[in-house]
Amino acid sequence: MQLSFNLETLRNHRWMVWLALLAITLLFSAAAGAETFEEVRKKAEQNDVAAQISLASMYYTGQGVAQNYAEAVEWFRKAAEQGDAPAQGALGDIYNSGRGIEQNYAEAVRWYRKAAEQGDAAGQYSLGLMYYNSRGVEQNYTEAVKWLSMAAEQGLAMAQNNLGFMYESGQGAVQNYAEALKWYRKAAEQGNANSQYNLGLKYFRGHGVAQNDAEALKWLRKAAEQRHALAQCLLGGMYGTGRAGVQDFSTSYMWVFLCVSRLDQVSPTYQESVNMLASFATLLTEHQIAEAQRLAQEWEKQHQ
Repeated sequence: MQLSFNLETLRNHRWMVWLALLAITLLFSAAAGAETFEEVRKKAEQNDVAAQISLASMYYTGQGVAQNYAEAVEWFRKAAEQGDAPAQGALGDIYNSGRGIEQNYAEAVRWYRKAAEQGDAAGQYSLGLMYYNSRGVEQNYTEAVKWLSMAAEQGLAMAQNNLGFMYESGQGAVQNYAEALKWYRKAAEQGNANSQYNLGLKYFRGHGVAQNDAEALKWLRKAAEQRHALAQCLLGGMYGTGRAGVQDFSTSYMWVFLCVSRLDQVSPTYQESVNMLASFATLLTEHQIAEAQRLAQEWEKQHQ
């Protein structure tokens, strides 16, 4: 199973929030006839929430003004204290990351909860993660499922993937493979790479669903094309064993080569992947290995 509870995912989630806020900034500026920084600040000082978020985003990203995290925090707080859910979630993210302010998980939870209770999907997702990871709150899988479910029902793909994991593992909910598969599929159809891998893995193993190599190949390829390392390894394995519909050791080597280049060397699957790559290498000539590596490098260039 591939989860979305790691720090990388949290960073990605924060960047999704900032990109959304930056979009608000651009829309605000366009609607206001490309107002100057001074004009935006004046409105913000008059408690205009949209202007406060725009100003905070400008300071945080350094757009139109020197980057200043302390100023960004101040203006996000002003908007958050007026009850703006996205600003509350953004402030939670800042406390969670400790960027521009002293890291404080309890404060992050407080602001995530305010956003979540207003129905903000990103806030619900973040609050669910805090309960899962025991950050700023006592670990509670039932509460994690509660908030992840709310975000998942609103269509947030990361929440859907993690909810699928909770049902599959039986953490915070009665173990239910059908429910797990349902949520993995919803997220996978939105393009979530972890869920595409999880769904492909279920079809590959026949776990909770009838084994189906064609479906496994379909979903693993989608995840692999998004640079998902474990999907690339499993996809390479399918080509090497003929479960991809054809046995092709060169293609197999290419995908596993990509996988190994992406995995952290301390990853529990790293050595296994290295061994797989070495085993496929014994079935190829030096020329074929060089060509497979060239194709892998070309693939990387095309998917940067």
